[in-house]
Amino acid sequence: MNFKKENPFLNFVIGISRKFALLIVIAMLVLLLPVFLPENYKIETIGALGDTFGGFVNPIVGMVAALLTFLAFYVQYLANNQVQNQFKVQQFESQFYEMIRLYRANVNEMKYIKYKQGDPLTYENRQVINIIFNEFLECYGEIKKFHRDYKFEKIIKDSYLPKLTELSQNSDSRINVDEFALIDIAYSIVYFGVGDEGNAILRLKFKNRYESHFYFRLIQFLKLKPKKSNKKRFKNWRNFRGLDSPKFHELIEEIYQNKNKMSKKGKLSKKVNKLEIFGVYEKYYGGHQFRLGHYFRHLFQSFKFIDEQNNLSEPEKYSYAKMMRAQLSYYEQALLFVNSVSHLGMKWELDSEFNPISGIKPKYITRYNLIKNLQGSHFNGVKFKRYYPDISYEN
Repeated sequence: MNFKKENPFLNFVIGISRKFALLIVIAMLVLLLPVFLPENYKIETIGALGDTFGGFVNPIVGMVAALLTFLAFYVQYLANNQVQNQFKVQQFESQFYEMIRLYRANVNEMKYIKYKQGDPLTYENRQVINIIFNEFLECYGEIKKFHRDYKFEKIIKDSYLPKLTELSQNSDSRINVDEFALIDIAYSIVYFGVGDEGNAILRLKFKNRYESHFYFRLIQFLKLKPKKSNKKRFKNWRNFRGLDSPKFHELIEEIYQNKNKMSKKGKLSKKVNKLEIFGVYEKYYGGHQFRLGHYFRHLFQSFKFIDEQNNLSEPEKYSYAKMMRAQLSYYEQALLFVNSVSHLGMKWELDSEFNPISGIKPKYITRYNLIKNLQGSHFNGVKFKRYYPDISYEN
């Protein structure tokens, strides 16, 4: 065990011991030198010199002996501490690798049936994350179109705006608040879905954040989108989505005002009835809470577990976090980015809590470069660096 490199105090004690040893050698040479002179070859002289040498050297030898005894106990103390630290590291590594195993198990258990051109395809493992992220991109694009067509002056409540401004200032990011809101809304819709239960959760989540005149109509619009398994209905919805802005606006308002009559054909205008967007059907955005909830909770706790290890140095923490990050595919990192800038995942960084041990905000995304492998600089105009400017991106 090499304690010398790790312990300044031990280095100091060893240095003093060396100086004492050198002093003893010099004293012995100085005191013994007269013995070898011819005129001093007398019993009386040698005896006197011996008494003088013993009186001078014995206290020093005693001090050195005491110092060496102290060093022996101190080195044993350091050895015990190192053994304890190694045991703690072994415990940590055992739990850390178990977390990696559980993470892989979570990913391997994912399964999702998605329709392509009306035919069902089963996606498994990391493919599910790819599909969910692509659903987010679709939803985000549709919300941007909806927002652009409606031309609302504002979608964020005045009471929530200072919170977003504070988050932007605290993280040194350059967040466009409207863009931030659209990302949050899109991810929340993909996460919870727009079924009856998801609709209720979304309204509760958005109540204190966004203007109701915007998200009430938006949810109604996205509820109309069916799964691609219903080819005719999906074609009608796509035609509806492709209408020019004035007509699209007019029909959305009619549908929203008569949403309780949507199951009864003939109660709406001819234009709406012609679209045949009524009746019972499976929603396109069915929600992924049961897939993503456990996945992100486990991932967050894994990095939190690494960050809170007192017996690891910062380079060691980064090394373990890097090992965990290496498990994440590109789409997982992309979805992690989206999750972290939504209100569901702000604890990753933008609104992270103080570490009770260090007393600082860990900011896991930046601290451990968790999204550094994202390709390009943006998706759909959303620039990663605008939200996390301090990450060393590969591109």
